[in-house]
Amino acid sequence: MPLSRMIVFMRPVTATAVCLSTCILFLVASCTSASVPERTSDQAIGIRYLAADPTLRAEMTNTRIVVGQATYAGPLVTLDKANCEKDWYFRNHGQVSYDPTVYSGQYPKHPWRWWYMLKSRVDGSICWSYAESSDGIRWKKPVLNPKGDSHTPEPNNIVHHDTGYFNPNPNALSYERYLCLSRHSDDPTFHRLYVQTSPDGINFSAPVLVFNEPSTKAYALDGGNQIYWDAAERKYVLTVRYWYNASGSPAPGAGTTEYRGGATKRSATIKGLLNAPLEYNLKPNLLYSPITENCDDIYMTNIVAYHGQFIATPNVFHAPRDNHNSSWTETLGISGPIYPQLLYSRDSRTWFADPETKGASLIALTRHNPNFEADGDMIFMEPLVEQGGKLWFFYSYRDFPHNSYGGKDEKTRSMTTYITQMRVDGFIAIADQPGQVGIWTTPALQVPANAELRLNTVVAAGGSVKVEMLDPSGTPIARYTVKDSVAIKKGDYLAAKLSWRGSRSLKGLAGRSVKFRFTLKSASLYSFEFVKSTK
Repeated sequence: MPLSRMIVFMRPVTATAVCLSTCILFLVASCTSASVPERTSDQAIGIRYLAADPTLRAEMTNTRIVVGQATYAGPLVTLDKANCEKDWYFRNHGQVSYDPTVYSGQYPKHPWRWWYMLKSRVDGSICWSYAESSDGIRWKKPVLNPKGDSHTPEPNNIVHHDTGYFNPNPNALSYERYLCLSRHSDDPTFHRLYVQTSPDGINFSAPVLVFNEPSTKAYALDGGNQIYWDAAERKYVLTVRYWYNASGSPAPGAGTTEYRGGATKRSATIKGLLNAPLEYNLKPNLLYSPITENCDDIYMTNIVAYHGQFIATPNVFHAPRDNHNSSWTETLGISGPIYPQLLYSRDSRTWFADPETKGASLIALTRHNPNFEADGDMIFMEPLVEQGGKLWFFYSYRDFPHNSYGGKDEKTRSMTTYITQMRVDGFIAIADQPGQVGIWTTPALQVPANAELRLNTVVAAGGSVKVEMLDPSGTPIARYTVKDSVAIKKGDYLAAKLSWRGSRSLKGLAGRSVKFRFTLKSASLYSFEFVKSTK
């Protein structure tokens, strides 16, 4: 993605990041002291080391953070006003899913699937509908109920469950290929979540209870509930919407000084989530510390595994709370935008938000509203799709701020869903300060055997990128010094090949702990990666 399409913050990078920890409040963590978890040689192959990872920024000189922004690529689908959808409007964007193993059978080979919520303009009833695509751009709505159903007598694509998504566990059983996580208020004294499983994304099992807590505790569950997979621990992770107070402690909710974040449970099986202990780890007061006048609630967390780490694009509600004496109802009436931002984690427990990313949207909502006052929600996707050198995202847009109806009657409101794309690994780049030579030095990393190094980088005319290898004490290693490094020059590279004195082999460094020192001149670096040597 061209740099002109990025949000660029020109102030020099510091080595600080806000760390969302389960045990430390209002913490600003120094990345110079952050340790990088050691990876074995086998683990290092295929792992992408992202500029978005604050723990990789051991030393930074004359550098700046470039925050990525996904750009508009077109609408997803529109409602058909000539058939069963004529009296309905989009109420919730649901989830888009991508099944990497296309299969045949009862349903066509459509790896892209989308479940979306509709609300009736006639009686206010709600249903979920299903669409599918072979390429993510052209979508169709299969007729699932040719004789109609309880919602409409016309043929329709309505499903009789909540939004579904592809099971992120690569070893999931065939009947658990898809998941559906839903909340039911069958007992007002308890907060409950249920999971349904499916082999095809259409026909789902009976609900299985995975969360059951008294309503007197600090749970909200009104959005942001998600199950994802931690491959390192081989466990499912259930994230639930949760209430905290301004100091970061669990709170019962329903107050003007309490805020919604997330908490998690972990289990090797879906059923085991019910009795797993709760971890408190996604706290708004750490994202926006300290909370004073803003609501800053975390809505959908949108956590996905990404090449050996985790990326989250939480939809965060920003609204002023200038009257803390107002009733809760009045407080909810205070309007503000909601839009996706960026969090990074190595282990899905400790989360980082760069100071430069605070308040920066990952999607260009100004395309729809120049004043940036309306809502834009990034849609959770499992797995995150890389296609054509781009990451594919989907987002919904409402033409009014959150908690503000803007004079619009609910029956005339609607929501539109769009496709948006970002450069692969384009969450954050490290770039040089204009007119200066930037230096980025990593902590010591273990070099795998039989490996080469690739860079995801953009180099402007007259610019270059060089890489020097240092031992743990910071001494340049012979044959891998900056003088030996063959410069990467002008171009846009997803996997630029590094070489020293014309050789790409890292054989002489195999098994060693080595620091990488990147020298950047008119260049932006998004990630680097070890790959198997081709020689």
